[in-house]
Amino acid sequence: GGLPSRIGIGGEQAEPRFKGSGAAEEAWTLLNSLLDEGAVVCCSRQADAIRRGIIPNHAYGILRALEVRLVGGKSAKLVQVRNPWGRGLEWDGAWSDADSSWTRVAPESQRLLGRNVGTGQQVSDGTWWMTVADWQANFHRLECCRHLELLPEWTVHAVVGEWQPESTETGQWHLFPQYHLQVAAGSRMVVCLQTARGTRDHKVSLAIAPMLMEGPPTEAVGKRVLKFGERLQEPVFRLGRFSAVEATTRGSGAVIVPALMGENGAGGSGPSIAEPKTYHMQICTLGPSKLIPVPTEPRPSCPQCGKLVKLPWVAFGSGLNAKYVHSECSKAFQQSSAEGCVHCGAPVSKVEGKFSGKFYNVEGGKCHAECYAAFKQASAPKCIHCGAPVCKVEGKFDGRFMEVEGKGKVHGECYAAYQVAAAPRCLHCGEPVAKVQGKFDGRYYEADGGKVHGECWAKYKARPKSKKR
Repeated sequence: GGLPSRIGIGGEQAEPRFKGSGAAEEAWTLLNSLLDEGAVVCCSRQADAIRRGIIPNHAYGILRALEVRLVGGKSAKLVQVRNPWGRGLEWDGAWSDADSSWTRVAPESQRLLGRNVGTGQQVSDGTWWMTVADWQANFHRLECCRHLELLPEWTVHAVVGEWQPESTETGQWHLFPQYHLQVAAGSRMVVCLQTARGTRDHKVSLAIAPMLMEGPPTEAVGKRVLKFGERLQEPVFRLGRFSAVEATTRGSGAVIVPALMGENGAGGSGPSIAEPKTYHMQICTLGPSKLIPVPTEPRPSCPQCGKLVKLPWVAFGSGLNAKYVHSECSKAFQQSSAEGCVHCGAPVSKVEGKFSGKFYNVEGGKCHAECYAAFKQASAPKCIHCGAPVCKVEGKFDGRFMEVEGKGKVHGECYAAYQVAAAPRCLHCGEPVAKVQGKFDGRYYEADGGKVHGECWAKYKARPKSKKR
C-alpha cells in the first residue's frame, strides 16, 4: 500500500527539481512536509565512486529534519540520515559524528539528538547528521512512500481499470481511460499509477504516467473529453511498475488519464500493448473531492466514416457541440452536413472553382456570397410602379426607395413617375394633379369632390356649372 514517489533533488548528474540559490530551502520544505505526513523517505546518490563516505547507488533512510538552536542564538537546519545496514561508511563532512560543529550545540540539545555527550565517542551505527544544503548537494534522488489514507484531511480514491490495445496508441490520449475529478480550485492532489503485479511485459518496455489536465465545464463532467485543456503538470513517463505526480488544481477539477507508451515511443503508431493490461490508480486530494469515471462506451467515432476518431482531426463547432472529423474526411463531411443555400440550395461550403465558402446570414438561413446579389433581387419586394425588385441593381437602381403607406415601396428613380401615375385627375384639364416641370407647380384646389390645378383654377371657376365635372 501507500503512494510511492520519486523526485530528483540535486547533484551534478541528476535532473533536479530544486535549482539555484533557493534549492536547499525548497528541499527543506519538501522534507518537512513528507515527514510531517508520516511518509517513509529515503535518498540515494547515482555515481560510480564513494564520495565523502556516501556509497553510490545505495538507499539511505531519512529519519529526521530539525532546525537546531546553536550557542549564540543562531540555528542550523540538519537532516539525520541512516544507512539501513546499521554500519559501514558514514558522511565525513560538516556535522558528521566527529566534526567540530557540534561544539556550537548545547549538551542537552545534543542528547535530544541522540548524541553520546558524556564520553564524546559516537557509535558507528551508520547514522549521521548533515546540513540540508550538503544533503541536497550530495544526493541525487529522493524516494518516498506516503500513506495519505491515514490522514483525516486527505480524500483518497482507489480505482482499478484495464487498458485495451485498440485504445492505447501513443499520442491518442483522448482514447485512453478518463476520470473526472471534482474538487475545489487550488487544491493539492497526488496521483499514483501502478501496473498490476505479474503483468509487466519483459518483451515490450512499457512506460507509464498519470496525465493531469484542467477539468471540463460542469455540463461536460462524466463525458469523454476529446480536446484537453492545459496540463496541470507535465507527465513523466517511467519504465517500471509505478509513476506518481503532484499538482495543484486551477479550476474546479481535473481530467486524469492513466497513460502508457510501448516500444513505439512518443512518435510511434499503433497499439502500445498487444493484450489488455490491468492498472491500479490512487487519486488523493487535500480536502473533499468526487471522482467520476468516464464510460468507455460509446467510443468516439468520426461522424463521416464511422471509424474510431484519431488525430489528426478537424473540429467543427466548439464546446459540447463540437464534432471531430478525420482530416481526410473533413471535406466530404463539410459538404454533406453543410446547410443549404437559401437561394440555390447547394451546401454552404467551399467548392473549388464555384463557391469560396463565404456566406451571408439572411432571413431563413445562409446564402453563398456568390448568390447574394441574385438572392437579394429574388427576395426583395417589388416596386409598385415598375414591378422590378426594390434593391440595388448596378446601372439601373441605386437601392434607395420611398415607402408608400398601405401600398408598398417605390424605387427612388420611379418615384416622380409613380406620383404622376397615381395622382388624382384635375377636374378641369383631366391631367394628374402633381408637379410637372414647366407646366404644373403641384399646388391645387379642392372643389366639387375633386382637385383642380392651381394653374387651372381661374378657368374652372369661370366655366358654367353645367360644364364643371
